[in-house]
Amino acid sequence: MRITRLEPGDQTVKIDFCAGEELKNSVFKIYYRQIGKRAKPKKVRVPSGESAVRLTGLLNHTDYAAYVSAENENGEETARSGERLFRCGFVPGRVVAYLHPDDYTFASSGRSTCSPSIARAPDGALIVSHDIYWGRCGQNITHIYRSEDNGESWRFLSGITPCFWGSLFTHRGALYILGTSTEYGALLLYRSADCGRTWGPPTEILPTGSSEKGGPHKAPMAVVEHGGRLWTGIEFGSWTTGMHMPGAVSANVDSDLTDAKSWVCTGFLPYDETRPGVVKGFPRGGTIEGNIVTGPDGGLYDVLRYSTVGCEPSYGRAYVTKIDPSRPDKTPEFSKVIDFPGNLSKFFIQRDEKTGAYFALSNRVTTGVLSQRNILSLSRSDDLEHWTLCRDILNYADNCFGEDEKKVGFQYPSFIFDGDDILAVSRTALNNAYNFHNANYITFHRIRNFRV
Repeated sequence: MRITRLEPGDQTVKIDFCAGEELKNSVFKIYYRQIGKRAKPKKVRVPSGESAVRLTGLLNHTDYAAYVSAENENGEETARSGERLFRCGFVPGRVVAYLHPDDYTFASSGRSTCSPSIARAPDGALIVSHDIYWGRCGQNITHIYRSEDNGESWRFLSGITPCFWGSLFTHRGALYILGTSTEYGALLLYRSADCGRTWGPPTEILPTGSSEKGGPHKAPMAVVEHGGRLWTGIEFGSWTTGMHMPGAVSANVDSDLTDAKSWVCTGFLPYDETRPGVVKGFPRGGTIEGNIVTGPDGGLYDVLRYSTVGCEPSYGRAYVTKIDPSRPDKTPEFSKVIDFPGNLSKFFIQRDEKTGAYFALSNRVTTGVLSQRNILSLSRSDDLEHWTLCRDILNYADNCFGEDEKKVGFQYPSFIFDGDDILAVSRTALNNAYNFHNANYITFHRIRNFRV
C-alpha cells in the first residue's frame, strides 16, 4: 500500500493511495500531523470504496506528514503506507503532482518534480509525465498521470524506470515517451498500447554517454511530423564539458518505432564563434533544448535555448539551425541568431495549423537576475524570427507574496493546442520549494483564446 499522489492547495490537500487486492475489505484511514508539533496525529476515515480523501482546514505554509492505514473488522492495523510530506498554500492552475523537498520517497531518483510533458491519448484523455530530479541522484524515474475531464482533476497512472527527460507523443493509435535512461544516458523509446497504463520494454536509439565525456541530452520537446518522418531535437554534450551540440533524431511515419533500426540520427553541429550574429564570448553550455518546427518556407528548423549568460548580449537571443529532411543523417547547418524573449531556460514552440503562426511559452527576464523564471509568457511570431509578447500567463514578479525569483519558478513548459485554447504544464516551484530550480509541483494550465 502506498500514497500515489498528493495535491496540496489553499488550506487543503487531496491524498490518493492504492492498496493491494488482499486489502480490498479493509477500512482505510488517513493519519496526519503537523511536523514539529507535539500532538497525536489526527485521523480521517476514507469512504468505503474510495481510494482518495481531501483534508480541509489545514494551515498554509506549514509542513505536514501523512500516511494511510488499513484496518480489519476488529480495528487492528494490517498494513500501513510510507509517510509522505506536504505543505499547503495557494497554487495557480491545477496540481498534477507534488513532491515536498524533504520527502525521500523517490530518493533513488531525486526529490523534485521536473521535465513535464503533455499529450492527448488515443482514447481522448489527457496524459502528463514528469521525471524526478536531484543533482547527483539517479534521475531515472518518470511518473505518468491521467485526466478524463480535460485537466480539471488528475490521478496517478503508472511509473517508468529508467526514464528521464521524457517527451510524450501519440502515433498511429499508441502512446509513446522518448527519453533518456538518466542524465546523459541512453536515448530510449517506450510504447504503451493502453494509453499509459502499462509500457513495453524500451528501445535503445542512442547509446549511453556520461556527464564527464558528454552524451545524449534533451528535454520534453515536441515530436513533429515533416516530410513523412517524425522529428525531434536532441543534443550531444554536457554541462561538465561546457558545450551541447544540436542535432535531431527521426523515423519514417510508417515504420515500427520500437525497432531501433527505424531511427536515424543527424550529426551534431559544433559551435562556431565566427558565425554571423552570434553573441560575443563563449556560451558555456552552448545550444540546448531545441524546438523543431516547420518554417514558413517549408523548411525544417530547430530553435534552441542559447546559454548567453556572461556573453554580450547576455539575454534575448535564440540560436536557429536548419535540418535537411531529405538527408536525415546529415548534420544540421547554422541558420541565424534571432531576438527571443526568454532564451535562458527551456522554452516551447509550436506552430498553429489554423493560422500558420508560431506560439511560444518562455520565461522572460524583467530584473537584473538572469536566472529569473517566475514569469511565464506567451509570445507569437508569424515568421519564426520576429516575436511579439501576447501576455503573461503566470507572473509572480509583481505580487503580494513573500517569495521571489530565488524561490519561485514557472518553468520548462510544454503544451498542446486544444481548439481555441492551449493546454500547458509547468515545472512549478512555490510555497517553500528548495529553490526556484528544484521545483515541488507539476501544474496544469488552460490558456483560453490564445490567438486573441
